[in-house]
Amino acid sequence: MSTLLPPAPREVPFRVAAQAWWPLGLGVGITAGVLVVIVVVFLAIDGFRLPTTDAALDRDAFVSDREVRVESIERSGFRVNSTHVHRVQYTFTGADGTRVSGHSYQWPGPRELREGGTAAVELLPGDESVHRLRGTVHAMSTLWLPTLMGWALLPALFLLLLWFRRAWRTAVLLRQGEARPFEVESCAVVKGVNPPRLRVRYRFRAADGTQHEGGHWVPRNGALGRLLDGAAAGSSPEGACVVHDPIDPARNRLIAVADCASVQA
Repeated sequence: MSTLLPPAPREVPFRVAAQAWWPLGLGVGITAGVLVVIVVVFLAIDGFRLPTTDAALDRDAFVSDREVRVESIERSGFRVNSTHVHRVQYTFTGADGTRVSGHSYQWPGPRELREGGTAAVELLPGDESVHRLRGTVHAMSTLWLPTLMGWALLPALFLLLLWFRRAWRTAVLLRQGEARPFEVESCAVVKGVNPPRLRVRYRFRAADGTQHEGGHWVPRNGALGRLLDGAAAGSSPEGACVVHDPIDPARNRLIAVADCASVQA
């Protein structure tokens, strides 16, 4: 197998470049996972009521003239602008004459409801099992979900864009850069990392004749890792090369010839 890649431009799968920035990708995955767990737990506390229900009530609800009684008002553990949100339990007479109970949420203010008082109930046309008191929200998530998504989703999106930008730059380097042979300076297994990785240091002579060094982690079980695993200092593993930026050779990356799509074809 040849040590060098085909001339640029060459076909290198994006996944090869993406693996180079796996810590960022791991950060994105962890952030997204934590966000999903938080959202699911908070939704479960309120019986998985969703903001879409409040949106439907905002749009289509009608105010019933039925008698409504505020049974109890309890302070919840949630806050809006440093003010506790209250859970309001109420009852009213249904269309069939039976007593219907429900709860919605309010925060203290000029239109605050009072325990034992009366209120107006808003019903959803076509599904009167969905209701809330006027001036309250049906779902607690209507109050916290937009804020949570703003604080958590934006950082996760930033990490995702950062990972993609760096992975894309690496992909361009591998596809357009100068391919050169290299010598291994050191290669060792990184302890405490799973899947296993190799920490590789190497040196090479760029196309302009200058000497450079580089280093990065390599998946031990990948095509490149299998070539480098156990490589002695000063060796030049067959089937692998370094690709560097023709203008800035300090930007460089190792790649296995087998990872080049044009070679596989």
